[in-house]
Amino acid sequence: MTGYQITFYTTLRRHFQGKHVKDWLIHTARELGIPGATVVACVEGYGHDRRFHAAHFFETADEPIMIVMAMPEQHRRLLSARLAEARADIFPVPPFKGNDTGGIIAYSMATQTDARQVAVDHCARYGKVVKFLAVQAYEGGYISFACRWVPYGAADRPIRTLY
Repeated sequence: MTGYQITFYTTLRRHFQGKHVKDWLIHTARELGIPGATVVACVEGYGHDRRFHAAHFFETADEPIMIVMAMPEQHRRLLSARLAEARADIFPVPPFKGNDTGGIIAYSMATQTDARQVAVDHCARYGKVVKFLAVQAYEGGYISFACRWVPYGAADRPIRTLY
C-alpha cells in the first residue's frame, strides 16, 4: 500500500473560513477520515515571503506551526479535492530548493536523480563544498544539506570524496 505524508506550514495568526488554519485542517482531516494528523509547535522559521516567524514571550500569534498528516492514496485525493473546493491558498514545496547556505532535495526527486551530484553542483556554484545533514527516506520526505566553505589549507591538498 502506498501512503503519503503531507506537511502544512503556517502560523498561529493565520485564519481560514473563520478558524485558525491548524484547526480547520485538523477538523477537515477528521471529517474526511484521514487516519492520522499531528500539530507541532515550532520555535522559529521563515516563510515563502522570507519574513521571520517566532513565538515571543508576550505574543505567540506569530509562532510557526507544522501540521503533519499520514494517509493512503484515496484520502490524499479527498483532501486535495476539499482544498481545491475551499479555494485554500496553498502552494507546493518544489522538489529542489537552495541558496548559498544549503538546501533541500525532495526524496521523490532523489530516487530519480543523483541527489549527491545535485547538491555538489549547487554548492560548487558558490565555491563551497556540500555537507549532508539529514535524510527523511520516505515519500514526502527531504534530504537536507549545507554548503560549507572549503576548510583552511585545503587548497594545498586535494579534496577527496568517497561515496
